[in-house]
Amino acid sequence: MAENMEIDTTGAVSISGHLYEYVDVLKNKVFLDSDKKTIHQFALAVGIAADRKLPRSKFEKGGEDNKELYPGSQLATHDNIEAIVTLLDLQGNLGQSKPNEIVSEYINGGLELLEGMSFESQNEESREKFLQEFPYLIAEE
Repeated sequence: MAENMEIDTTGAVSISGHLYEYVDVLKNKVFLDSDKKTIHQFALAVGIAADRKLPRSKFEKGGEDNKELYPGSQLATHDNIEAIVTLLDLQGNLGQSKPNEIVSEYINGGLELLEGMSFESQNEESREKFLQEFPYLIAEE
C-alpha cells in the first residue's frame, strides 16, 4: 500500500465451514453477551499474535449445507480495522491480497488455534496451552 493511499476496507470476513459452529461455541461458553464480530476480532488478535493464518485454499466445508465460506461481518465495521490493516501492510503481510482476505485468514488461523487448545473449556489445561502460546501474558510475581 502506498503512503497516503486509502485503505481498502471493503468486503466481508469469511469463516471456514469447519470453524463456523466453533464461533457459536465460543459465543455460548466464553463470550456470553457478545456478538460474533467480537469473537472474530479476538480470533484475529490471536491469529496475528501467533502468526497463524489458515490460507483460503484450506477453508473446508462444514455444516448442514456444506458451505466452504460463511459470511462474517463487513470488514469496515470492525473496530480500528484501518490501523490493523496498516500494521499488516507494514509487516509485509498483505502482499497483493485484499485486506478482507488476509484478515479472514488470520481470523480462521486464530479460531483453529483456539479450538485446538479447547479454549472454550476455560479449564486449567486450556489456560496452560494458551499461556504456552503466549507466555508474555503470564503475570510476574
